[in-house]
Amino acid sequence: MSALPAIHICLIHPPGYAHGDALLDPAIYFQFQFQRFGAEVSMERNYLRHGAVNLVFGAHLGFDIRLCQAYSCIFVNLEQLGREGARLPAAYLHLLRNSAVIDYDPANPPQCSDYPDDIPITSFQYAPYMAQDDALPLEQRPIDLLFFGSMNERRAGLLKRIEACGRRVMVAPFPLYGAERDALIREAKAVVNVPFYESARFEQVRAFLCQSLGTPVLSERRAASQPPAAYEDCIGWFDEQDLERLFGQEFGTPAFYARLYAQLERFRQTDPVEQYADALGFAAGLWQVHSQGAIGQTAQDLALGFGAAPAGAAPLLPNRPGRKPAPLFQYLDDAADKAGRQIDAGRHDEALNIIALAVHQHFCLPGVAHHGLYYPDFDRQIERLTRALGTKPGAASPRAEPADVTLIVATELFQVGGHTKVLEDIARAVERPVIVLTDLFSTYQNDGPKMRWIRERFEGIEVICLSEPTLWDKSRALARIAAGLPLAQIVYLQHHQDPVAFVGTLWHPSAGKTLIHHCDHNPSLGCTLAGVAHADLSEMLAQTCGGQLEQPVHLLPLYVADQGCRPLPAAGQRRSVVTSGRPGKFVQTGEFALHKIVAAALSAVDGEFYFIGPLDDSWIAFVRSQLRAQRIDPSRFVPLGLVPSLWEALRALPDAAFYIGSAPVGGGRAAIEAQGAGLPVLFFSGMEAGSLVENFSVYAERELGWASAEQLAALLGERGSAAAALAQQARAYYDAQFSWPQFRRQLEALLGTAAMA
Repeated sequence: MSALPAIHICLIHPPGYAHGDALLDPAIYFQFQFQRFGAEVSMERNYLRHGAVNLVFGAHLGFDIRLCQAYSCIFVNLEQLGREGARLPAAYLHLLRNSAVIDYDPANPPQCSDYPDDIPITSFQYAPYMAQDDALPLEQRPIDLLFFGSMNERRAGLLKRIEACGRRVMVAPFPLYGAERDALIREAKAVVNVPFYESARFEQVRAFLCQSLGTPVLSERRAASQPPAAYEDCIGWFDEQDLERLFGQEFGTPAFYARLYAQLERFRQTDPVEQYADALGFAAGLWQVHSQGAIGQTAQDLALGFGAAPAGAAPLLPNRPGRKPAPLFQYLDDAADKAGRQIDAGRHDEALNIIALAVHQHFCLPGVAHHGLYYPDFDRQIERLTRALGTKPGAASPRAEPADVTLIVATELFQVGGHTKVLEDIARAVERPVIVLTDLFSTYQNDGPKMRWIRERFEGIEVICLSEPTLWDKSRALARIAAGLPLAQIVYLQHHQDPVAFVGTLWHPSAGKTLIHHCDHNPSLGCTLAGVAHADLSEMLAQTCGGQLEQPVHLLPLYVADQGCRPLPAAGQRRSVVTSGRPGKFVQTGEFALHKIVAAALSAVDGEFYFIGPLDDSWIAFVRSQLRAQRIDPSRFVPLGLVPSLWEALRALPDAAFYIGSAPVGGGRAAIEAQGAGLPVLFFSGMEAGSLVENFSVYAERELGWASAEQLAALLGERGSAAAALAQQARAYYDAQFSWPQFRRQLEALLGTAAMA
């Protein structure tokens, strides 16, 4: 192998794709193996090199086969092909059949080639660069069994059987990759592996990663698994029949640990060096052929693009009137075109599904979240779907009783967070509220047990949950409910992607209609509907929407009932911090991962970090494992779970000196409660420059913003001595800004005097 070509590893990673980092481990392993032979190996996402053989990982996510005419490419297939394997695009299978391929499993090549023996097979075995000398002994590790990966019904069922044996299975926060995942793996006595697909091929990437990190793998073995010979005596195999024996009787015994240690030691001796020598020879041969022609000899590298229309493509919906500029106005041409054609054909449920799914997949994408506000195309289609219901103006029956019902339509409710509290405040303030949940995501399973806390919290208020199976059926059911009530007002508090709330009620001839715009400043259905008043919960957003919609926009100030101020912190008192929120306001990975925020805060105070809100056991264990890795006492992270009242919970923490705002998604209402309780708020200010959430009017002290974990720690250190003065300032700001009289006055201006209790 005297003349080695340059090797470039290209990782396909479309913007917003959550699992792009899953390709890093196998790609780094390829790099390690090829570099052993002296090859020059580079690596980059979405980038092809000229003058090199490009090993492309993840091409099933999108790759134009025409690029193979200019760039020398080999496609590394890590998917399970064939019957009962992964569902893959036809274009990807066509790409494999007509290109150079390297595969990890010998069962795959016959599915994608007429010459399967010509496809090199490279397995994943021991990676010495992952070894760690100071790993905890298996017996001392805090996690019994760890599972990470996508979940399906079969995997969930087997994990439940394992737990029924008395073993605790932690399901890792997902998606989780890189150093944070590796630290969690090293905390586990073993990782349990269950095949995802019915093809049941052995998942080598998961196994080589865990075993190289020094954590044994216990894997279900099925007839189709057929692992490489190197794994035969390095894995703890089980099947459905002996699952209870392994996990119920053998797990945790001295003989069990002795077997695992022996398996790990045998795995350290594995090395597929011959396979990678063959693969590198294959690449060298391909380069020799390509370099004799034009392939690979282009003059420049190429950054791959995703989502752009092909050059010269005609724009969809070319006759759309009055198209307004992005990013505030978002136009999803392809989805809007498809939904329009479904409406034209009378397939209304299909149109609703297209709209809801398009928004669901779009409104939180980078560059869209906190930058866009409106979906005008979809709003016009919602108006068409409303007309298609067949409910005409005047369809509501004449009534002798006064129209005094305020119908409040939401998608779902949460036990914590500002969204549900705003709805509850409105419901308590109006004369005769009726709440309808569209249940877009089938959260409540036909009005099942998950509705219990809602019934208790809204006791005395009628709550209706739509249990119909399709979105069109839900819209029709909502229309019947609206027609059967003496409606004075309809208030929309639906989720961004929920069209049902509007389709089922816009037809009503006399009820006033008001959309309470979400505080998180993402684009939402309904914001440009004709005849619907618009109310925002922040002054900045109200000004933005008023200017863009060219109509009066109301400001509905957030309100939190006064539950009293806590005592001021005493000089020299131990200082703790507290935060709150539902899991969606925090993240598990990246710069603003919850465990990094916790570690930064605990490095600057001498007390605890209290977390108020629902947080599952696996996330709690993960945070504590990361603290332990940094030599911070993990017991200082104190999750308090759900509480009846955030305010009361804050008052009950006498050593809490500061409230830390949730990140990277802020929570305005929680900050108001904290300030009302007399806690200064260290709020997250690290939003993208120019985003719509750079609005800090809810905070008493604008100098307490932080944009990194390091800044948070610095603030706690610098302002700790001023905690008492900042607490007084926080309470005074609550008194001046967030009173009940102001909230009621604005709500009455919005809904009218007759609607108020």
